[in-house]
Amino acid sequence: LISIVFGLKYLDNVISGDGPIAFGMLLALIAIPISALIGIFFLYAAGLFYRLIGQALGGEGDGPEIRTAFAWSFVPTIAAFPLTVVLFTALNIWPSFTMNTPLWIINFPFLALGIWGIVIQIAGLSVAHQFSIPRAIGTFLLTFALVILVMWIVFVGGGMIISNAYS
Repeated sequence: LISIVFGLKYLDNVISGDGPIAFGMLLALIAIPISALIGIFFLYAAGLFYRLIGQALGGEGDGPEIRTAFAWSFVPTIAAFPLTVVLFTALNIWPSFTMNTPLWIINFPFLALGIWGIVIQIAGLSVAHQFSIPRAIGTFLLTFALVILVMWIVFVGGGMIISNAYS
């Protein structure tokens, strides 16, 4: 969301003549397809993790059902995009963002939408795997822990490899 806000600020600068349009267009042409590919990768990777962990907990879900549940859980996040514009405009902090902004007013709706997305994800996992909500919560938490572990291994391991290469 922060990148969207700064992107809209950049667009405002371009429209008002304060920023170069060529760089923004080049960035958009590169970032949009790469972001889409990264999103597709994470959709399938998360679906795989949810399927394997859910099946270990006795679930019967297959890939498409689990990916559908995962995708539906992002609807509240997508709803946050227009909400960003509405809040920033209503609070008269558009397009400049200052430290005097009451951040809790901005962050509370996004927190609520994020929690609602997790609720949808857990309910979707329960339906896809055909098991109870507590098992779906367990699947969600174990998958979350697995993703954190994989990220830690990649980033810490990569950092150790890089630091050893230069020492």
